[in-house]
Amino acid sequence: MIVGGALLALMVLFPPWVQTFISESTLSQRAIGYSLLFEPPMPLKNSPYFGVQVDSARWTTQLLVTAMLTGIAYVLLKDSKKEQP
Repeated sequence: MIVGGALLALMVLFPPWVQTFISESTLSQRAIGYSLLFEPPMPLKNSPYFGVQVDSARWTTQLLVTAMLTGIAYVLLKDSKKEQP
């Protein structure tokens, strides 16, 4: 349970980021890794067309899967402790 909570805390503090490119006819995103939530990474190119944002789909998926696995582990370990004399 402690490990799951620690992993969730780290995932909240260090979300995945994507670099965005937006022009009149193009929108593209490219994963650029993980960075502290309060200090986003700099865009790879210094241009008004480029920016960075949290990869919310990947971030949400990571948090949900980790929370579910932590919950399952908690239930399984809690039940196994009851069976011991």
